Amino acid sequence: MSFGFSVGDFLIQLATKIRKGFVEAPVQFKSISDDDNDGRSPLYASARIGCEKVARLLLKQGLSAHPKDEKGHTPLFEAAGYGHLNLVQLFLDWDLDINPEDIELNVSLIITTHYSKETIIQFLLDRGADPNNLSGRDLTPLMWASLYGLTSVVQLMLKCGAEWEIKDSQGRTALSCAAARGSTEVIQILLQNGADIKTDYYGFSVFSNAVSHDEYANLTTLLSANKITNRITNIHQPDRYGRTPLHVAAAGGHLQSCLTLLDTGSVELEIKNIYGQTALSCVAACPNPELILLLLENGADINTEDNHGRGVIFYAASENRHSNLTAIFTSTKIRNIHRPDRYGRTPLHVAAARGHLQSVFTLLKIDGVDCEAQDEFGRTALSEAILRKRFDVVELLTTFSKTTPEVLICPVVEPSSFSFCDICGVGKLKGETFYHCDTCCGADFDMCQVCYHIGARGLDRSHELELWPRYTHL
Repeated sequence: MSFGFSVGDFLIQLATKIRKGFVEAPVQFKSISDDDNDGRSPLYASARIGCEKVARLLLKQGLSAHPKDEKGHTPLFEAAGYGHLNLVQLFLDWDLDINPEDIELNVSLIITTHYSKETIIQFLLDRGADPNNLSGRDLTPLMWASLYGLTSVVQLMLKCGAEWEIKDSQGRTALSCAAARGSTEVIQILLQNGADIKTDYYGFSVFSNAVSHDEYANLTTLLSANKITNRITNIHQPDRYGRTPLHVAAAGGHLQSCLTLLDTGSVELEIKNIYGQTALSCVAACPNPELILLLLENGADINTEDNHGRGVIFYAASENRHSNLTAIFTSTKIRNIHRPDRYGRTPLHVAAARGHLQSVFTLLKIDGVDCEAQDEFGRTALSEAILRKRFDVVELLTTFSKTTPEVLICPVVEPSSFSFCDICGVGKLKGETFYHCDTCCGADFDMCQVCYHIGARGLDRSHELELWPRYTHL
């Protein structure tokens, strides 16, 4: 059964009456054990609004002090999260049989840490809450406090026995959390307490954690600390995917973080990840032409190519970064703007197939463009645009093309994901079957059925491709 009214409104009215003296004797409720639509008893609302008298009335009527709603939350969570110490104490004292090591106490501590309720944090710790429990989405209270830059809470946790070296399921520590989104003060506190600058299970370092969110102030603090302790001899060490901190910063388009890394004087610009991409390849797909120019000024190779033979122009065209294309064209060192990849596809092919009108127009203005160029499957940029019903691109290309291919125009539904065919670059549709290779590109090679049926295969044609009936993370 569910309430036909708002539990919160009802209890607020009741609390008002109690405060005004209208309700003195215990109130007899009808269906007091009924839950609302979220599986919450009236006790949750009293915990949220902080009315101890209402909570006591409800408990005297026989309601459990520790029920759980559909999400596993209890009134204790509500009281702790909203900072009502008197209710936290009431719920714990009402049921003295509760195990001090119960997960409820630990999760309540995590919730309270998130809201920085230090008095309640200390109270829960005194009542037996474990500061090293990983029940809060795989993070300890210290990790949560570090993540949100709660300096005083971090100090309290460390004082009460919180361990900085505990790792979550991905190998991240409190220092990893602080580097990603915390504060320089928290980082310094953790380092002063012996926190080690280590990588996670994927080889992702605290430096990469900092630049992934463009926390360049945190990055500076970590670099300074490492310079003194020399705990990590190579701050640009790649992770298991071949990504250096510069790769991560570049892929996010984080200019300040890239500047901070470049200022170390030890950055190697031509390190490639497992896909054969350098930092310049990564930034070419981001909307930040200033960062492209910065890397070029520092010596990045404009002619770099990935495992598919695709250069920075291909990446910019595939994501419609026409401002990046203009910035790249200012470099006089670029050898072949329209260079095809290993499948014979040019930047014009991918821009046309994905319907990027402005990038198509920018490429067409560059000397040497060949609108009739065919990939190894006989497809031109125009035939791709017609096939995928990119009518504005078709109109533009027709004025530059000598012939108009007779290709069946079929309706195209725009992709609903960020997953693309590694051959043609077109996004896969939700629920669409596709071919996958467990060997190429670190088991991250997918191909649409269109490309497969015209003869496309993996980077090594001997690799067996598996037809996947669904793409589960779309």
